[in-house]
Amino acid sequence: MPLIGLLPAGVHRAVLRVAEQVRRRWWRLRKPTLRGVAIAAFDDRGRVLLVRHSYRMRDEWHLPTGGCRRGEEPMEAALRELAEETGLRARDVREVGTDCFNLHGATNNVTILAIRAQGEAQADGREIREIRWVDPAALPPSVPQWARGYIEQAAG
Repeated sequence: MPLIGLLPAGVHRAVLRVAEQVRRRWWRLRKPTLRGVAIAAFDDRGRVLLVRHSYRMRDEWHLPTGGCRRGEEPMEAALRELAEETGLRARDVREVGTDCFNLHGATNNVTILAIRAQGEAQADGREIREIRWVDPAALPPSVPQWARGYIEQAAG
């Protein structure tokens, strides 16, 4: 377990908010190339999993996302991120697309994965503040356009 995981949850969330701002500034300066994953996890009823991150705007709902570690394949990263952030496991995983865009100065190469989730979803209380299963046809207005597009790709 990383040392930051030993901090009380409230302190951990505060550190994440500050770290997110520092990371964005660093990316603007260094312009790195990143590899990440976006996870469209569906339950047996066809609902998609949405999360609220503790370090992002509180009214936005997003898909679970994360970075690939050095040497880690996107599918491995997706399974790890899903388990760490929500406690869910995957029955079926398939790559449905890729996206490349500027993320605060960094080039972000994202692999989009569709997952059939298994288990009881629970927010980790640190990075993920809240979890909700939603009908893809009735997404909350605060779901960003990129997430809507990824959900559409994954559901198709």
